[in-house]
Amino acid sequence: MLALGYLLISLAAGFTLAYAIPTTKLRFEDRVFLAIPIGFAVAGLLTFGAAMLFGLNVWVIGGVASILMIFSIESWFREYWRKPLKREWRDVRKRVRKRQGLGTFLVYLGIGAMLTYIYWSAIFLQDGSLFAGFGNVWGDWNQHLAQTNSFAFGDNFPPEFNYLSGQKITYPFITNFFSGVLLKGGFDLLWAMKVPGILLALSGLGLLGTFTRITIGRGMWLTPILFYFSGGLGFVNFFTDAAGSHQSFGQFLASQPHNYTQTWGNVPIPNINFINTIYAYLIPQRAFLFGLPLLLGTVSLLYLGLKSKGRDTKLFLAAGLIACLLPLIHTHSLMVLGLLTTVLIPLTWKQLAGRAKPKLKHLKLWLWFVVPILIVALPQFVWLTTGTHITESFRFQYGWTKGSDDLVWFWLKNAGLFIPLILVGLVVFRKSERLLVSLTLGAGLVWLAANFYVFQPWDWDNTKLLVYWFIFSLPIVVLLLSRWMDRGRIAKVVTVLVILSLTAAGLADVSKTLQPNKYKAQLFDQTGIQIGRDVITGTAPHSVWLTSQQVNNPVSVLGGRQVLLGYSGNLWSYGLKFQDRERDVKAMYEAQPGTEELLRQYGVDYVVIGPAERADKGFTVNEGFYQQFPRWKTFAVNGGSGPVNVYDVQVLTNSFSSPTSSSAT
Repeated sequence: MLALGYLLISLAAGFTLAYAIPTTKLRFEDRVFLAIPIGFAVAGLLTFGAAMLFGLNVWVIGGVASILMIFSIESWFREYWRKPLKREWRDVRKRVRKRQGLGTFLVYLGIGAMLTYIYWSAIFLQDGSLFAGFGNVWGDWNQHLAQTNSFAFGDNFPPEFNYLSGQKITYPFITNFFSGVLLKGGFDLLWAMKVPGILLALSGLGLLGTFTRITIGRGMWLTPILFYFSGGLGFVNFFTDAAGSHQSFGQFLASQPHNYTQTWGNVPIPNINFINTIYAYLIPQRAFLFGLPLLLGTVSLLYLGLKSKGRDTKLFLAAGLIACLLPLIHTHSLMVLGLLTTVLIPLTWKQLAGRAKPKLKHLKLWLWFVVPILIVALPQFVWLTTGTHITESFRFQYGWTKGSDDLVWFWLKNAGLFIPLILVGLVVFRKSERLLVSLTLGAGLVWLAANFYVFQPWDWDNTKLLVYWFIFSLPIVVLLLSRWMDRGRIAKVVTVLVILSLTAAGLADVSKTLQPNKYKAQLFDQTGIQIGRDVITGTAPHSVWLTSQQVNNPVSVLGGRQVLLGYSGNLWSYGLKFQDRERDVKAMYEAQPGTEELLRQYGVDYVVIGPAERADKGFTVNEGFYQQFPRWKTFAVNGGSGPVNVYDVQVLTNSFSSPTSSSAT
């Protein structure tokens, strides 16, 4: 199967490129985990470039796969690649024989299995209908599915937003494009979404360990526990609910009335918004899933380069080249990298100078990192972000989403003892771990930026920056807790209690994801799935559709087609202007004077009138007007306010002819 071959060759190319990084400080497993995002990114970007020229077809997919395969095979004939692989494989065998790090391995294996199960359960088919396994998936994955189908079946090049036809996409889309390639190559939709997602989730887990080992050299077992089960003081709400439930603890776990890393309703500690990592990022945000391992790899190489005190410029270059992959994959990761670099450059100046007086020449090393980003990444960033009004939403806002809370109390609720531990670590390690302190201060700048300025229309979206503050602050916290664990029995007990306080709320929330069908929401019933299939097989890829603004719109989500105006919540959060079009959509559905001209103006090919359109509160559908046009399809609906009728209005727009225009079926 072409899709499987493309996937495996992408991984092989990533593995080859990972071994192009010239350092003896990486282990075999580090390069394996780094290979996944690098391989997917390089393959995805190359395929996207080819698709822009020739469209996405089996020849393009096969051609890119062939180039990557030839590159990989040819490279491994060279001693440059084979020598470090042999050395690192000997190291693996040695550690396995001595059972070094067995406990840490078991922790990562358990969390990896958990992530695999959770991600596989995120979306599934049951009794002919498509379901979301978690609330955030229902809200976010409609767009991811729409983009994936638009690349595979909608010939969406150059890419546009499915929800606003004609509008250039300004969302980092390569994650969904890569799934679109797999879909086009023969995978079914769910496999195309889940397989790369699981591999990227495992890559992020593994590189979190790499990052910990490179920065502090210990505590690798603790870092993923603090990250994946992150939570603040929500455990107080959890135990309060448990005490008042009059149930056994097991029964209560199966029927928890609240989330505990995001609170609402009547709870003792309200206004907790720093949602658990798995709930907020890894499951719903596929771009973050891709950006996380790339940024962890970039910062890990930078850290190694700084530890070498400037003797290894190639590490800076490698870090810069990996960073160049970020703009179309996860723009927020690139923003965070910029903030970190802003702090690291001046704080590491003296270190790079050694015993000499710091001069500008000692900053030349940073050019190996910065110049590739300016030349390669910056143009991508500019291309992606032009055409949006999101900068109009930038504004000063003190305290992120604290509302009327005091900032200190707000963050104590949201992060528990995490920030106090950071502050203690900065004091304790200010002399002995200066580079670690510099990294932590760089993360602190990210926290300050997100607490004093809003970078998106929706202020909660600043959490996309705050999660990286949390990640890059983890090493100093883990090192501090690890040192405490060494100080005797009482210190160990206290440390364990601190760790529990940092993870109890997250453990409670994550436990829900491990209960089959704990949350199950229908995305599409059999009718919706059939609509998507018929749209793909029966209409031209570039057709434009007038539909309702429902989130789970089968035309855009499963059919991959451009709709005149889709879910406005997504458009607003991306800083896109849609109010004029919203007014025109209302006019067209009401068949106001000038409707035919509006249909021509927007190039509408099909008009959908079904229960969602008839129930829309913004207008009253005048279906009689559209009955003068041929009916392309009619889909029966159980209950509701009548069937889904699709009218072919191409006679007005003088567009292409539908491949299978027909009378009502």
